[in-house]
This record gives sequence, C-alpha cells and structure tokens, in this order.
Amino acid sequence: MYGNVETALDKPWGAGEGCPHPPPDEDPYEPLDPSPRPGAPPEVPSPPRLSPRVALVALVALVALAVTLLLLLGTLGARRISALEAALEAEKAKEPPPSSGLLPCSKGWVFFRNSCYFFSKSAASWENSQFFCSALGAQLLEVDDAEEKRHIQAQLRGPSWLGIRDRDQEGTWTRGDGTALDPNNSWWHRDEPNGGSLENCAAVGQDGLWADYPCETPLAWVCEGPP
Repeated sequence: MYGNVETALDKPWGAGEGCPHPPPDEDPYEPLDPSPRPGAPPEVPSPPRLSPRVALVALVALVALAVTLLLLLGTLGARRISALEAALEAEKAKEPPPSSGLLPCSKGWVFFRNSCYFFSKSAASWENSQFFCSALGAQLLEVDDAEEKRHIQAQLRGPSWLGIRDRDQEGTWTRGDGTALDPNNSWWHRDEPNGGSLENCAAVGQDGLWADYPCETPLAWVCEGPP
C-alpha cells in the first residue's frame, strides 16, 4: 500500500495530468465575497411595504380627520353667521322708526301731494323725454289743477315738456293715456297754441303757462309718477 503511494509521488506529471488548472475567466485570487467594482451604482435596499390592512386603516384615519375638520369649520362658520345676524338685528332695533316726515321718493325726485316729480337738467326731444320717464315707471308731467301748477312753477328753470300733444288730430290735445285734454283745465299762454301742424307737443314755461313746440325741439322735461 505505502509502496504504491511513493511510486505515485515519484512518477512525473505528464501532459494532462496533475493538479487541475482553474478556468480561464476565473481569478484564483479573487475573494469569495468581492466588493463592488469601481463605478458600479451601490445597491439601495427597497423600503418596506405596508400591508393592505395597515394602508386601509391609515386611509380611514385620514378621512375621519378630514371630516372632523370640515364639521368643526362648518360649526364655527354657522356660529359666526348667527352672531352677525344677531348684531344686525340689534343695530336695526336701535334705528328710529320711520316718521311721516320722511319723503317716499327716490333720491333726486321731489314729493308733492302723493306724487313724485323729476326735473331734468338736460334737454331732449319730446319722444326721448317720454321714453326716459317710462323707463323709470313714470310719465311726462300732466298738470291737473292750480295747486299743482304753482308747485311745478316754483321748481322750473326753463321750458319743460308736458305729457300732452295733438299729433293724431290737429287742435285736439290728448294726454299720455289718450284721453282728451279739458280746455277748461289748461293754462295756455296768450295766443297759444299757434304752431299748427308744425308744433304738436306742449311745454310749460317758468311762468307756469303752456306753449306748443316742434316735438323734435330739445327741451328739459318733468317726469311724474307714484311714490
């Protein structure tokens, strides 16, 4: 037995025999756990993933928090609105009740005997003046008696359109509603109306008397309407 071992050790190695060589691409000096090669990106460990149950619990908690905040804000807003309404009611309670001396007309209008009057500071034709009054829910002035005539006369600063004309039939003066003007309840200036078919619209002067004018003449106007 021992003789065979010595004989084998004394035998020279021939080609293809003896200690096996490492593969060509294997470095015998390379460590078993090599470090990263220069230039290679380091390996980053992936973050731990939440389980579906934990994610669901977190989502429910966030929704509950958002709902709580919304309810809190809504409660605070409602309380603030209630406080403002209470303060407004308190301020209204401090205001004195309206007295009979307060005028029921809009700003810029003059109140007289259950009617409101607007005296224009600009000039326009009869048609445009009537349109302006209609847009405000009123009509061109129609003088009904001597007391109203004196009130109008005190306010005028120049000739102003009346709401009467004889365009449909020459010599027959009618009001805005189409009814004929009572000759005994009119205040024409001496020798007026005298314009014939060329002057079919009436105006009142500063003296309170009336005259006829061409309807296209630019004059001031007076609107009359309810309070």
